[in-house]
Amino acid sequence: MVTPEGETFPCCVAVPDSSGQKNLGNTHEKSLQEMFHSEEMNALRKDILNEKKNSWCNYCYEHEKFSPNSFRSAANRHLGNFFDELVSITQPDGSVPDFKMKYLDIRFSNVCNFKCRLCGAAYSSQWAAETKASGHPDWQNRSVIIHADESNKLLSEALQQVPNISLAYFAGGEPLMNDEHYMILEEMIRLGKNKEVDLRYNTNCSVRKYRHRDIMELWSHFKSVEISASLDHYGERAEYIRHGTNWGDVESNLKLFLSLPQVNLSVHSVISLLNYVTYADFLDYLTTHITNTDKFYTHSQVMTKTPDFACLQNLPEHLKNQAETNLNKFLERCPDKFIGLYQNRIPELIAFANAEHNWSSMAETVRFNIRERDRIRDEDFNKVFPELQHLEV
Repeated sequence: MVTPEGETFPCCVAVPDSSGQKNLGNTHEKSLQEMFHSEEMNALRKDILNEKKNSWCNYCYEHEKFSPNSFRSAANRHLGNFFDELVSITQPDGSVPDFKMKYLDIRFSNVCNFKCRLCGAAYSSQWAAETKASGHPDWQNRSVIIHADESNKLLSEALQQVPNISLAYFAGGEPLMNDEHYMILEEMIRLGKNKEVDLRYNTNCSVRKYRHRDIMELWSHFKSVEISASLDHYGERAEYIRHGTNWGDVESNLKLFLSLPQVNLSVHSVISLLNYVTYADFLDYLTTHITNTDKFYTHSQVMTKTPDFACLQNLPEHLKNQAETNLNKFLERCPDKFIGLYQNRIPELIAFANAEHNWSSMAETVRFNIRERDRIRDEDFNKVFPELQHLEV
Protein backbone atom coordinates (compact mmCIF):
# COMPACT_ATOMS: atom_id res chain seq x y z
CA MET A 1 0.00 0.00 0.00
CA VAL A 2 1.27 3.46 -0.95
CA THR A 3 0.09 6.60 0.86
CA PRO A 4 -0.35 9.99 -0.87
CA GLU A 5 3.01 11.01 0.66
CA GLY A 6 4.67 7.99 -0.95
CA GLU A 7 5.18 6.00 2.23
CA THR A 8 4.85 2.31 1.45
CA PHE A 9 3.61 -0.46 3.75
CA PRO A 10 2.90 -4.20 3.43
CA CYS A 11 -0.82 -3.33 3.49
CA CYS A 12 -3.12 -0.46 4.44
CA VAL A 13 -3.39 -1.42 8.12
CA ALA A 14 0.22 -2.49 8.70
CA VAL A 15 1.86 -0.86 11.71
CA PRO A 16 5.59 -0.09 12.21
CA ASP A 17 7.50 -3.24 13.03
CA SER A 18 9.12 -3.93 16.40
CA SER A 19 12.59 -2.96 15.18
CA GLY A 20 11.47 0.64 14.69
CA GLN A 21 11.09 0.35 10.93
CA LYS A 22 8.36 2.93 10.17
CA ASN A 23 7.67 1.91 6.57
CA LEU A 24 9.22 -0.01 3.70
CA GLY A 25 10.46 3.17 2.04
CA ASN A 26 9.11 6.01 -0.06
CA THR A 27 8.14 6.05 -3.72
CA HIS A 28 10.03 9.33 -4.16
CA GLU A 29 13.23 7.40 -3.41
CA LYS A 30 12.58 3.75 -4.28
CA SER A 31 10.61 1.76 -6.82
CA LEU A 32 7.82 -0.66 -5.92
CA GLN A 33 10.11 -3.43 -7.14
CA GLU A 34 12.83 -2.43 -4.67
CA MET A 35 10.43 -2.30 -1.74
CA PHE A 36 8.74 -5.59 -2.67
CA HIS A 37 12.18 -7.26 -2.66
CA SER A 38 13.35 -5.53 0.54
CA GLU A 39 14.71 -7.39 3.57
CA GLU A 40 11.63 -6.32 5.56
CA MET A 41 9.19 -7.82 3.07
CA ASN A 42 11.24 -10.99 2.76
CA ALA A 43 11.22 -11.36 6.56
CA LEU A 44 7.44 -10.82 6.65
CA ARG A 45 6.81 -13.46 3.99
CA LYS A 46 9.19 -15.88 5.75
CA ASP A 47 7.33 -15.44 9.05
CA ILE A 48 3.97 -16.02 7.34
CA LEU A 49 5.27 -19.20 5.68
CA ASN A 50 6.44 -20.43 9.10
CA GLU A 51 3.17 -19.42 10.80
CA LYS A 52 5.05 -16.97 13.00
CA LYS A 53 3.40 -13.73 14.05
CA ASN A 54 5.05 -10.61 12.63
CA SER A 55 4.65 -7.21 14.28
CA TRP A 56 3.68 -5.57 10.96
CA CYS A 57 0.39 -7.43 11.40
CA ASN A 58 -0.36 -6.35 14.97
CA TYR A 59 -3.40 -4.29 13.93
CA CYS A 60 -5.18 -7.41 12.68
CA TYR A 61 -4.04 -9.54 15.61
CA GLU A 62 -5.56 -6.95 17.99
CA HIS A 63 -8.72 -6.59 15.90
CA GLU A 64 -9.23 -10.36 15.90
CA LYS A 65 -9.47 -10.36 19.70
CA PHE A 66 -12.91 -8.78 19.22
CA SER A 67 -13.92 -9.90 15.73
CA PRO A 68 -12.86 -12.49 13.14
CA ASN A 69 -13.60 -9.94 10.40
CA SER A 70 -10.17 -8.35 10.14
CA PHE A 71 -8.50 -6.99 7.03
CA ARG A 72 -6.23 -10.03 7.14
CA SER A 73 -9.13 -12.51 7.09
CA ALA A 74 -10.86 -10.54 4.32
CA ALA A 75 -7.68 -10.60 2.21
CA ASN A 76 -7.41 -14.36 2.69
CA ARG A 77 -10.98 -14.80 1.49
CA HIS A 78 -10.64 -12.59 -1.56
CA LEU A 79 -7.15 -13.58 -2.68
CA GLY A 80 -6.88 -17.11 -1.32
CA ASN A 81 -7.21 -18.59 -4.81
CA PHE A 82 -3.61 -17.45 -5.47
CA PHE A 83 -2.24 -19.18 -2.39
CA ASP A 84 -0.75 -22.28 -4.02
CA GLU A 85 0.69 -20.29 -6.92
CA LEU A 86 2.39 -17.69 -4.70
CA VAL A 87 3.67 -20.11 -2.07
CA SER A 88 5.26 -22.23 -4.78
CA ILE A 89 7.40 -19.32 -6.01
CA THR A 90 8.30 -17.95 -2.56
CA GLN A 91 11.75 -19.06 -1.40
CA PRO A 92 12.46 -20.32 2.15
CA ASP A 93 14.08 -16.96 3.00
CA GLY A 94 10.89 -15.13 1.94
CA SER A 95 12.23 -13.79 -1.33
CA VAL A 96 10.20 -13.93 -4.56
CA PRO A 97 12.03 -13.85 -7.91
CA ASP A 98 9.29 -12.18 -9.91
CA PHE A 99 7.02 -9.40 -8.66
CA LYS A 100 3.49 -9.82 -10.00
CA MET A 101 1.04 -7.50 -8.32
CA LYS A 102 -2.27 -9.27 -7.69
CA TYR A 103 -3.70 -6.52 -5.50
CA LEU A 104 -3.39 -2.81 -6.24
CA ASP A 105 -3.58 -0.22 -3.45
CA ILE A 106 -1.84 3.02 -4.39
CA ARG A 107 -3.18 6.35 -3.09
CA PHE A 108 -1.67 8.67 -5.70
CA SER A 109 -2.68 11.94 -4.03
CA ASN A 110 -4.56 13.51 -1.14
CA VAL A 111 -6.97 15.36 -3.46
CA CYS A 112 -10.35 15.31 -1.74
CA ASN A 113 -13.45 17.46 -1.54
CA PHE A 114 -14.18 16.47 2.09
CA LYS A 115 -12.42 17.13 5.38
CA CYS A 116 -13.72 14.38 7.63
CA ARG A 117 -13.35 14.84 11.38
CA LEU A 118 -11.28 11.68 11.76
CA CYS A 119 -8.99 12.34 8.80
CA GLY A 120 -6.09 14.75 8.33
CA ALA A 121 -3.98 16.72 5.89
CA ALA A 122 -2.06 13.68 4.60
CA TYR A 123 -5.26 12.19 3.13
CA SER A 124 -7.30 15.29 2.35
CA SER A 125 -6.30 18.40 0.42
CA GLN A 126 -9.21 20.21 2.10
CA TRP A 127 -7.76 19.34 5.49
CA ALA A 128 -4.33 20.47 4.30
CA ALA A 129 -5.69 23.83 3.12
CA GLU A 130 -7.44 24.31 6.46
CA THR A 131 -4.29 23.35 8.37
CA LYS A 132 -2.19 25.75 6.32
CA ALA A 133 -4.69 28.59 6.75
CA SER A 134 -4.65 28.05 10.52
CA GLY A 135 -0.93 28.91 10.54
CA HIS A 136 0.44 25.44 11.28
CA PRO A 137 4.24 25.82 10.85
CA ASP A 138 4.72 22.44 9.14
CA TRP A 139 2.44 23.49 6.27
CA GLN A 140 3.46 27.07 5.53
CA ASN A 141 5.93 26.11 2.79
CA ARG A 142 4.09 23.05 1.50
CA SER A 143 1.56 22.57 -1.25
CA VAL A 144 -1.84 21.50 0.03
CA ILE A 145 -1.93 18.82 -2.68
CA ILE A 146 0.41 15.91 -2.02
CA HIS A 147 1.52 13.47 -4.71
CA ALA A 148 3.05 10.04 -4.19
CA ASP A 149 4.39 10.33 -7.74
CA GLU A 150 5.95 13.56 -8.95
CA SER A 151 7.65 12.06 -12.01
CA ASN A 152 5.08 9.47 -13.21
CA LYS A 153 7.51 6.62 -12.42
CA LEU A 154 5.06 5.15 -9.91
CA LEU A 155 2.19 5.42 -12.38
CA SER A 156 4.35 3.74 -15.02
CA GLU A 157 5.09 0.86 -12.64
CA ALA A 158 1.41 0.49 -11.84
CA LEU A 159 0.42 0.47 -15.52
CA GLN A 160 3.03 -2.22 -16.23
CA GLN A 161 1.42 -4.39 -13.54
CA VAL A 162 -2.09 -4.13 -15.01
CA PRO A 163 -1.85 -7.55 -16.75
CA ASN A 164 -1.25 -9.19 -13.32
CA ILE A 165 -3.89 -7.43 -11.25
CA SER A 166 -6.87 -9.40 -9.98
CA LEU A 167 -8.28 -6.90 -7.49
CA ALA A 168 -7.79 -3.13 -7.70
CA TYR A 169 -8.62 -1.08 -4.62
CA PHE A 170 -8.94 2.66 -4.95
CA ALA A 171 -9.03 4.97 -1.94
CA GLY A 172 -7.81 8.44 -1.29
CA GLY A 173 -8.04 11.26 -0.84
CA GLU A 174 -11.15 10.78 -2.91
CA PRO A 175 -10.36 8.22 -5.66
CA LEU A 176 -13.09 9.50 -8.00
CA MET A 177 -11.14 12.79 -8.15
CA ASN A 178 -7.83 11.10 -8.96
CA ASP A 179 -6.39 11.30 -12.50
CA GLU A 180 -4.15 8.24 -12.12
CA HIS A 181 -7.13 6.12 -11.11
CA TYR A 182 -8.87 6.93 -14.39
CA MET A 183 -5.70 6.22 -16.39
CA ILE A 184 -5.42 2.77 -14.79
CA LEU A 185 -9.07 1.99 -15.61
CA GLU A 186 -8.54 3.08 -19.21
CA GLU A 187 -5.45 0.87 -19.47
CA MET A 188 -7.40 -2.08 -18.09
CA ILE A 189 -10.07 -1.54 -20.74
CA ARG A 190 -7.44 -1.19 -23.49
CA LEU A 191 -5.83 -4.51 -22.49
CA GLY A 192 -9.14 -6.31 -22.00
CA LYS A 193 -8.50 -6.77 -18.27
CA ASN A 194 -11.85 -5.14 -17.52
CA LYS A 195 -13.46 -8.58 -17.98
CA GLU A 196 -11.15 -10.18 -15.42
CA VAL A 197 -10.35 -7.64 -12.71
CA ASP A 198 -12.56 -6.76 -9.76
CA LEU A 199 -12.73 -3.09 -8.80
CA ARG A 200 -13.21 -1.96 -5.21
CA TYR A 201 -13.59 1.59 -3.94
CA ASN A 202 -13.56 3.38 -0.66
CA THR A 203 -15.35 6.55 -1.71
CA ASN A 204 -17.45 9.32 -0.20
CA CYS A 205 -19.92 8.83 -3.10
CA SER A 206 -20.15 12.55 -3.85
CA VAL A 207 -18.67 12.46 -7.38
CA ARG A 208 -20.09 10.97 -10.59
CA LYS A 209 -18.28 13.06 -13.22
CA TYR A 210 -14.73 14.35 -13.00
CA ARG A 211 -13.37 16.61 -15.72
CA HIS A 212 -14.21 14.87 -19.01
CA ARG A 213 -14.73 11.44 -17.46
CA ASP A 214 -17.99 9.80 -16.41
CA ILE A 215 -17.35 7.09 -13.82
CA MET A 216 -20.57 5.25 -14.58
CA GLU A 217 -19.62 4.94 -18.26
CA LEU A 218 -16.21 3.51 -17.31
CA TRP A 219 -17.68 1.12 -14.76
CA SER A 220 -20.09 -0.20 -17.38
CA HIS A 221 -17.11 -1.93 -19.05
CA PHE A 222 -16.13 -3.95 -15.94
CA LYS A 223 -17.44 -7.27 -14.68
CA SER A 224 -17.51 -6.34 -11.00
CA VAL A 225 -17.45 -3.06 -9.08
CA GLU A 226 -17.78 -2.98 -5.31
CA ILE A 227 -18.45 0.41 -3.76
CA SER A 228 -17.39 0.59 -0.15
CA ALA A 229 -19.27 3.73 0.77
CA SER A 230 -17.72 5.75 3.59
CA LEU A 231 -20.87 6.31 5.62
CA ASP A 232 -20.79 6.85 9.38
CA HIS A 233 -24.26 8.32 9.79
CA TYR A 234 -27.01 10.03 7.82
CA GLY A 235 -28.36 13.57 7.53
CA GLU A 236 -26.91 16.34 9.68
CA ARG A 237 -24.65 14.00 11.65
CA ALA A 238 -23.15 12.67 8.42
CA GLU A 239 -22.50 16.22 7.23
CA TYR A 240 -20.71 17.07 10.49
CA ILE A 241 -18.59 13.92 10.75
CA ARG A 242 -17.59 14.04 7.07
CA HIS A 243 -17.50 17.78 6.36
CA GLY A 244 -18.34 18.44 2.73
CA THR A 245 -21.16 15.91 2.63
CA ASN A 246 -24.47 16.88 1.09
CA TRP A 247 -26.49 13.94 2.33
CA GLY A 248 -29.14 14.27 -0.36
CA ASP A 249 -26.51 14.17 -3.12
CA VAL A 250 -24.72 11.17 -1.59
CA GLU A 251 -27.92 9.16 -1.26
CA SER A 252 -28.95 10.05 -4.82
CA ASN A 253 -25.53 9.02 -6.21
CA LEU A 254 -25.65 5.69 -4.37
CA LYS A 255 -28.96 4.84 -6.01
CA LEU A 256 -27.60 5.80 -9.43
CA PHE A 257 -24.45 3.73 -8.93
CA LEU A 258 -26.56 0.73 -7.95
CA SER A 259 -28.55 1.04 -11.19
CA LEU A 260 -25.53 -0.47 -12.98
CA PRO A 261 -25.87 -4.28 -12.98
CA GLN A 262 -22.23 -4.91 -12.07
CA VAL A 263 -22.14 -2.51 -9.12
CA ASN A 264 -22.61 -3.82 -5.57
CA LEU A 265 -22.65 -1.87 -2.34
CA SER A 266 -20.61 -2.33 0.79
CA VAL A 267 -20.87 0.19 3.61
CA HIS A 268 -17.70 1.14 5.48
CA SER A 269 -18.31 2.84 8.82
CA VAL A 270 -15.75 4.26 11.22
CA ILE A 271 -17.23 3.92 14.70
CA SER A 272 -16.10 6.67 17.05
CA LEU A 273 -17.40 8.54 20.07
CA LEU A 274 -19.25 10.80 17.62
CA ASN A 275 -21.60 8.15 16.25
CA TYR A 276 -21.56 5.24 18.71
CA VAL A 277 -24.49 6.33 20.88
CA THR A 278 -26.80 6.84 17.86
CA TYR A 279 -25.30 4.14 15.67
CA ALA A 280 -28.51 2.12 16.04
CA ASP A 281 -30.44 5.01 14.42
CA PHE A 282 -28.02 4.90 11.50
CA LEU A 283 -28.48 1.14 11.13
CA ASP A 284 -32.25 1.64 11.07
CA TYR A 285 -31.83 4.21 8.29
CA LEU A 286 -29.48 1.99 6.29
CA THR A 287 -31.64 -1.10 6.45
CA THR A 288 -34.78 0.77 5.38
CA HIS A 289 -33.47 3.40 2.91
CA ILE A 290 -30.16 2.30 1.37
CA THR A 291 -29.09 -1.31 1.92
CA ASN A 292 -32.56 -2.77 1.42
CA THR A 293 -31.44 -4.22 -1.89
CA ASP A 294 -30.11 -7.57 -3.13
CA LYS A 295 -26.98 -5.68 -4.25
CA PHE A 296 -25.89 -4.92 -0.68
CA TYR A 297 -22.67 -6.83 -0.05
CA THR A 298 -21.58 -6.23 3.54
CA HIS A 299 -21.09 -3.60 6.24
CA SER A 300 -17.62 -3.23 7.69
CA GLN A 301 -17.07 -1.51 11.02
CA VAL A 302 -13.73 -0.01 12.01
CA MET A 303 -13.51 0.65 15.74
CA THR A 304 -11.06 3.50 15.45
CA LYS A 305 -8.31 4.28 17.93
CA THR A 306 -6.94 7.11 15.81
CA PRO A 307 -7.12 10.01 16.17
CA ASP A 308 -6.88 9.24 19.86
CA PHE A 309 -9.53 11.75 20.97
CA ALA A 310 -12.22 10.04 18.85
CA CYS A 311 -11.94 6.48 20.18
CA LEU A 312 -15.34 5.31 21.43
CA GLN A 313 -13.62 3.86 24.50
CA ASN A 314 -13.28 7.48 25.65
CA LEU A 315 -17.03 7.88 26.19
CA PRO A 316 -18.34 8.04 29.76
CA GLU A 317 -19.74 4.69 30.86
CA HIS A 318 -23.36 5.86 31.07
CA LEU A 319 -23.22 6.83 27.37
CA LYS A 320 -21.68 3.48 26.47
CA ASN A 321 -24.53 1.80 28.36
CA GLN A 322 -27.04 3.88 26.41
CA ALA A 323 -25.40 2.89 23.12
CA GLU A 324 -25.45 -0.77 24.15
CA THR A 325 -29.15 -0.58 24.96
CA ASN A 326 -29.88 1.13 21.63
CA LEU A 327 -27.90 -1.47 19.67
CA ASN A 328 -29.51 -4.44 21.42
CA LYS A 329 -32.96 -2.98 20.67
CA PHE A 330 -31.92 -2.65 17.03
CA LEU A 331 -31.05 -6.36 16.98
CA GLU A 332 -34.53 -7.15 18.27
CA ARG A 333 -36.18 -5.25 15.39
CA CYS A 334 -33.50 -5.87 12.74
CA PRO A 335 -35.04 -7.13 9.47
CA ASP A 336 -34.55 -10.86 9.01
CA LYS A 337 -32.43 -10.39 5.88
CA PHE A 338 -29.82 -8.41 7.87
CA ILE A 339 -29.79 -10.24 11.19
CA GLY A 340 -27.00 -12.58 10.12
CA LEU A 341 -24.81 -9.58 9.31
CA TYR A 342 -25.27 -7.74 12.60
CA GLN A 343 -25.93 -10.37 15.26
CA ASN A 344 -22.20 -10.98 15.76
CA ARG A 345 -20.77 -7.61 14.78
CA ILE A 346 -22.80 -5.59 17.25
CA PRO A 347 -21.66 -7.67 20.26
CA GLU A 348 -18.09 -7.31 18.96
CA LEU A 349 -18.52 -3.54 18.81
CA ILE A 350 -19.94 -3.41 22.34
CA ALA A 351 -17.07 -5.57 23.62
CA PHE A 352 -14.54 -3.21 22.08
CA ALA A 353 -16.22 -0.15 23.58
CA ASN A 354 -16.17 -1.71 27.05
CA ALA A 355 -12.66 -3.14 26.87
CA GLU A 356 -11.31 0.14 28.25
CA HIS A 357 -12.93 3.07 30.05
CA ASN A 358 -10.81 6.14 29.32
CA TRP A 359 -13.12 9.11 29.92
CA SER A 360 -11.37 10.32 33.09
CA SER A 361 -7.97 10.44 31.41
CA MET A 362 -9.13 11.63 27.96
CA ALA A 363 -11.93 14.09 28.75
CA GLU A 364 -9.92 17.26 28.23
CA THR A 365 -8.31 15.92 25.05
CA VAL A 366 -11.77 15.08 23.68
CA ARG A 367 -13.16 18.49 24.55
CA PHE A 368 -10.19 20.42 23.19
CA ASN A 369 -10.20 18.64 19.81
CA ILE A 370 -13.95 19.06 19.30
CA ARG A 371 -14.00 22.71 20.38
CA GLU A 372 -10.98 23.65 18.28
CA ARG A 373 -12.32 22.12 15.08
CA ASP A 374 -15.77 23.63 15.75
CA ARG A 375 -14.11 27.02 16.09
CA ILE A 376 -12.20 26.69 12.82
CA ARG A 377 -15.23 25.40 10.88
CA ASP A 378 -17.90 27.44 12.62
CA GLU A 379 -19.76 24.28 13.57
CA ASP A 380 -21.74 23.36 16.68
CA PHE A 381 -21.13 19.92 18.15
CA ASN A 382 -23.83 20.31 20.82
CA LYS A 383 -26.48 21.22 18.25
CA VAL A 384 -25.72 18.21 16.03
CA PHE A 385 -25.20 15.70 18.85
CA PRO A 386 -27.60 16.64 21.66
CA GLU A 387 -27.27 13.10 23.04
CA LEU A 388 -23.58 13.87 23.80
CA GLN A 389 -24.02 17.13 25.70
CA HIS A 390 -22.96 15.33 28.88
CA LEU A 391 -19.44 15.60 27.44
CA GLU A 392 -19.75 19.32 28.28
CA VAL A 393 -18.05 20.44 25.09
